[in-house]
Amino acid sequence: MKKITFIIGILCAFGSAKAQSIFDAMRYSHTNYTANARAMAIGGAFGALGGNSLSSSINPAGIAFHPTSEFTASLAYLNGNTSTQYGFENTEDAKYALNIPNLSYTYSEFETDFGKPVKEGWINHSFTMNLNRSNSFGRNMLLNGEGISHGMVNHFAEDATKTWNDGYPLDSSTFGGLAYFGYLIDPTYDSDSNVIGFIPSVMDVDDTKYNQLQSLASRGNITDMNFGWAGNYSNKFYVGINMGLPMLNYREQGSYIENNLYDGDDNYNAMELKHTLKDNGIGINVSAGLIYRPVKFLRLGIAAKTPTFFSITRTYEVSLTTDTDVKGIMEIEPSKSETEYRLITPYQFTLSAAAILFKRGFVSIDYMVSDPSSTRLRGPGLNGGAQYFTQNRKIQQELMGTNQLRLGAEWTIGPLALRGGYSTTSTPFASNIDPYGPSGLTSYSGGIGFRDEGFFVDLGFQTTESTDYFTPYYLNDGSNIMAKNNNLSATVMATVGFTF
Repeated sequence: MKKITFIIGILCAFGSAKAQSIFDAMRYSHTNYTANARAMAIGGAFGALGGNSLSSSINPAGIAFHPTSEFTASLAYLNGNTSTQYGFENTEDAKYALNIPNLSYTYSEFETDFGKPVKEGWINHSFTMNLNRSNSFGRNMLLNGEGISHGMVNHFAEDATKTWNDGYPLDSSTFGGLAYFGYLIDPTYDSDSNVIGFIPSVMDVDDTKYNQLQSLASRGNITDMNFGWAGNYSNKFYVGINMGLPMLNYREQGSYIENNLYDGDDNYNAMELKHTLKDNGIGINVSAGLIYRPVKFLRLGIAAKTPTFFSITRTYEVSLTTDTDVKGIMEIEPSKSETEYRLITPYQFTLSAAAILFKRGFVSIDYMVSDPSSTRLRGPGLNGGAQYFTQNRKIQQELMGTNQLRLGAEWTIGPLALRGGYSTTSTPFASNIDPYGPSGLTSYSGGIGFRDEGFFVDLGFQTTESTDYFTPYYLNDGSNIMAKNNNLSATVMATVGFTF
């Protein structure tokens, strides 16, 4: 079956959705370190600072900076907007969501010598268990095209032609098969009456115009379940290790409606193609980190995280409703499939530094590097790599190393804290390979906090901008139109914490 390639950063649809692809590798490899309000407010730059529930996800050595035991919980509200330009038409759609991105418990224990705190050697140890949301997939997109000179039916015809000429039967597991049984395409013959291909069931393929309307909605997240330990040696060296169990949940629903604008006796009048995709999985990774404090006001950090080894189950369903002169309105029996696959994400390395300012605030910087081209898809069993040879080669060729820069600052005024942050993530697509690869992400953030004995409240906000491209179908001659999506999201988060 011919796979439809969608040039889009975080969504896949219809043909490419059924089979795992480079976009699955991108979607599930990205990390956003904003699981609580304080971390969000300073752009996630907590690598060398420590003392935050997010430390286990970035640099687990930072767990040892907790001066007391602590429990935190967060609540976030997301407002996302996607503006889509397709041909001469512009449309907008929005997404609103409420979620709990963080629950955390940290236990800290300080060593004593005859009842007095020790000042040399191992001074304290801290253990943490937490849930940190590391990625969110919520987005709604709406695409509208009027008077388009080709349609999904053209892709169906090309898909059926390739399937037939490759020696495979036309059935409901292929888009060409769905279109054929829905009377949207007709066979073409050679001089010996042998079928040699398929064309749309219209009078004039070249002059037919179509109206198109497509909606795509995605939901879900990756939430890390972390178990971390860290120790403080002489207030100079802080070491930590963490085991993460990321839980993956992704949902996607799409509807594509196409109407033939020709007023004559064309057989093909209209169609609606729907699909539902669900990915559920769990992974495992291990990270370790070190923070060195050469002087009291300076902290330097380094951390590494192994690849995450995901095991994922995908369910996919597609249905087609057609309107033709020959058969009227028909609903083709839905095609359903379930597959299991493995995804291995890239390593992550983080360098960080933080300066404490007059015991009143700080500035912090994190720099993380990763290599999405090392992401691998595998099937179950010993020969699982061979099943995804083509996709993995595409990942190697079209993706490249990325970097993420996070900057943050905080200044306290009595019990209040004022915060600001910035982060940017480069695109994983090599522009010389794919000019329609999605842009990087840029985020601006800020927030306030209130801290009292045994209790604190943090509020944070973040805006994120990105651009990506999308096409509802692919044509062999490349004449399909690319839609440009401008994405803008705003998140407001509140975190409540108790120390004891």
